[in-house]
Amino acid sequence: MPDGETGPRYYFTAWQRSILPEYIQLKFDDGRPSETKPLTAQEVDDAQARLESAEPLETGYDVAAIDSYKTSASLKKLGVISKFTKFQVRLPTPANVMGPFVRPELQAAAEPIYEAALYQAISNIQNAIPHGELAIQIDQAVDTAFWAGVVWEPYSGEGDRDAVKRIIVDSTTRMIAQIDTDVAVGIHNCYVRLGVITPNGFPKADICPGDMEHKHFLVPTSLAAVVDRTLRVMARMSRPLGFVHFPIPKSAGDHLDAYCAPLADILPKLKQHGTDLYLGVGHHNHASATKGMIEAEEKVLDGYPLGVASEYERWLRAHSVAIIGAGPSGLAVAKYLVAEQAFSKIQIFEQRSTVGGIWNYVPCPTGTAARVARWYSDVERVEGRMADTSTDHLFGDTSVKHVEPLTPLYDRLETNIPRDLMGFSDLDWPKDTQLFPKHETVLEYIEQYAEDVRHLIAFRAQVNSVHPEGTKWHVDVTVPQISGSRTVQHHTFDAVIVASGHFDVPNVPAVAGMESWVQAYPGSILHSKYYRTPEQYADKKVIVVGNSASGIDIGAQIRTVCRAPLIASTRSASYLQTETLPEQVDKPAISEYIVKDRTVVFADGSREQHVDTILYCTGYFYSFDFLEGLDDEPIVTSGERVENLYQHLFYRPNPSLIFPTLNQKIIPFPFAEAQAAVIARFLAGRLSLPSALDMKQWENATVAEMGAGREFHVLKFPRDADYINMMHDWATRAQDITAPSFGGASKEVIAPRQGNDAQAMEYRAAGAKRPPYWTEREYWMRERFPAIKKAFQDFGGARHSKSTLADVGFVFNG
Repeated sequence: MPDGETGPRYYFTAWQRSILPEYIQLKFDDGRPSETKPLTAQEVDDAQARLESAEPLETGYDVAAIDSYKTSASLKKLGVISKFTKFQVRLPTPANVMGPFVRPELQAAAEPIYEAALYQAISNIQNAIPHGELAIQIDQAVDTAFWAGVVWEPYSGEGDRDAVKRIIVDSTTRMIAQIDTDVAVGIHNCYVRLGVITPNGFPKADICPGDMEHKHFLVPTSLAAVVDRTLRVMARMSRPLGFVHFPIPKSAGDHLDAYCAPLADILPKLKQHGTDLYLGVGHHNHASATKGMIEAEEKVLDGYPLGVASEYERWLRAHSVAIIGAGPSGLAVAKYLVAEQAFSKIQIFEQRSTVGGIWNYVPCPTGTAARVARWYSDVERVEGRMADTSTDHLFGDTSVKHVEPLTPLYDRLETNIPRDLMGFSDLDWPKDTQLFPKHETVLEYIEQYAEDVRHLIAFRAQVNSVHPEGTKWHVDVTVPQISGSRTVQHHTFDAVIVASGHFDVPNVPAVAGMESWVQAYPGSILHSKYYRTPEQYADKKVIVVGNSASGIDIGAQIRTVCRAPLIASTRSASYLQTETLPEQVDKPAISEYIVKDRTVVFADGSREQHVDTILYCTGYFYSFDFLEGLDDEPIVTSGERVENLYQHLFYRPNPSLIFPTLNQKIIPFPFAEAQAAVIARFLAGRLSLPSALDMKQWENATVAEMGAGREFHVLKFPRDADYINMMHDWATRAQDITAPSFGGASKEVIAPRQGNDAQAMEYRAAGAKRPPYWTEREYWMRERFPAIKKAFQDFGGARHSKSTLADVGFVFNG
């Protein structure tokens, strides 16, 4: 992250004029270099002698950089700046001081003296700032004017262009040689507008405001000159160049191919040395240049990775994308990525042998219940990522055969969301589907939804590790072989979508006496993940803990067979259940387990004895055990939420790591679609993110409002509906940047189901897939679906024939 060149450095090198002896300086008249009578030979000799005997210069760059680094370090501690971010010092070459401010006759004599001062500043900076946190950018601006011959001739070049170029290359390589090899170094090629200098050494804004006018003193027809100069410098360097920056002027869009063509000459060299390439606009408001930059990347760079960031916004252009999980959210992201026609590789890794994620029914293995006690937690904050405590996906010898991971689905599960609200925007449910579909029907629906992207899925592929390295993500995956064995594959991607879900590690709150109880009565404390049928609770005294969707539904099933009444332990009222049930006793949270008489004590002091089973329907921890290398800015600590995210979605320190559908109490399928549209357009370079500071402030504000615990990701109505529409509006602000299609993705733009034909045509023209948008009807349904579900259930066995809202007595009159 550049330090911003604050204070007097805001005007580039103008502040350096104040450290130069007056007798070597150019004279200025009304802000412009005056026609000064050349010095005689004797005057030159005298000036040189004075220079040699003068006190050493002090540039002040070291003082400014070290002071700025302290601010950066403080912001890192506060979490405003990512701990992965290096502090970048920006140092102009001596030419940027010699040319504008020193008399031509004295430049050759003054340069070594100024160089010595600059080199001392570099040494001081390297001594004060840890090398692992430091990057140094060499700014070449006036050098470009010398190279092109449009301003003063340096060092008595007298029109000899080759001599001038040698001087510039020599000066640049000498400067780079002062930088230690373990400090990142790069070159910034700039077209600076020199402006008019006032007597105090600063640009005279009322005559010519210099670079502040968002212009360049030289707008070349191509990058040939700066590419040539960079290649010459690289040839002289004894170390690799870490990064190089080339500008895209505001007008480059008029002749983009010709302007960027010289990049082909330097790309092999950059790739050979592992040098990062940055294409940049002059200023944040150059929207046309931003578009040109991304188009140049597509047309010329042949897949060379590109990223854009500034204090205003963050851009990214990915070519290869990994999606972990072929459940509803992973499939939605894949469809929207394909619709962008902008990615050379889209790969979905699915650990199962089918699509659908948690909508796959897996019978619960015998004896699983006894292991639940391993997962109870007091949910204290811990450092680093959460430990991998879930072992239920490993039954049998997986080195020989593939075993399907367990899901929370139970035999008689029906959705708690009406199909009109639950579905994807581009796929209708079969007409005879009941209003609240069975889980088997949902899986069939997802399988149909997946058909367009099934060719992108690698099944039975277990992601073992995802870790960052430079601008890439390394993904290690275990895959099956024809022989029946399994092997590890290594992949590299520009972006990773973590759509693996968050219903794996059960949350069983710690309660006094729980360990002793489990030892005395194994298998009596369960989590709803292992519930399948109510019959196993026949004639037993049962406590169901929790009253979200699963708790209410499972409780309703168990009530029909258990020893009456069912005991429901809850912390608060549920918006899903509004009536008191005669066959159920409501209790507060459990506060203690007592082995004697199988006694359970509640928070109000009441007790229940001879309890056979306690079933926790208390949700899950967030856990992504395959993510590595993120401990400095962790994703998960307590397991109650995912941290360091923006809009519950983008990993702030590196937004190419993305987590869709983390939220609770939402309508998942349209929610996933809305997020997928934003994800796809951001990765295609058509949408930007706010600055890192703004993203951190969003997280802080959300913590202040919702808390840092389990409520952080909860979006109760109407928040979930508003979020869907916010994502829609964000996605539709995408810049219309036409990108070529690649072999790894379909060229077809998937047509939207919602909206009129004109809207659909507009989205096709933009090369995009239209995200869902909720109207008054969807809001109406969302607000009433608990009542709609109750009306549906009241029909008993006849409910299976009810497929519309009107069938159960609900009609929207909007």
